[in-house]
Amino acid sequence: MKIKIKYDFRRYLKLLSQNTYTQKKGIFVVGYGILLLLLGCFSLLKSPEKLFLITLFFSFGVFMILYPLILSKRIAKRSFYSNKMLQEKTEFEFIEDTIKITGESFKTELKWSSIHKVKELKGWFLIYHSKQSFYMIPKETLGSKQSEFRDIIKNQKGLNYKLKE
Repeated sequence: MKIKIKYDFRRYLKLLSQNTYTQKKGIFVVGYGILLLLLGCFSLLKSPEKLFLITLFFSFGVFMILYPLILSKRIAKRSFYSNKMLQEKTEFEFIEDTIKITGESFKTELKWSSIHKVKELKGWFLIYHSKQSFYMIPKETLGSKQSEFRDIIKNQKGLNYKLKE
């Protein structure tokens, strides 16, 4: 199976933001922010005269909720515009035991056995070649071949994957 992809910054940013808010660290930070907001509301009801404390709770709560978004935007901007491979047209070829990735200035061949894991999100498949680095496959580029792609993933022995069905 072959697919061609041209990434754009907006979709890349959306993916990184989505991925940040679904990771354990992101969930923890947002949960802590929500807790601070709730403490601010509770303090406002119980002791409205402690305005400084209430302001701190609300300020830090909002900051903690927005921090992952701000951070992912900075990381996305830096990584997208400094990595020329993300700005090139890229062709992925998925064969039984191999993934071939070809861009305008690079060519990579990986064995499925070297893949760390595959994760399916709402609009993407992420192929992790290490614990934090991944190749991104937009579902729209697969079109009707999504089930075929899922079958290729499922047929890889020992591969850790999380797919939606």
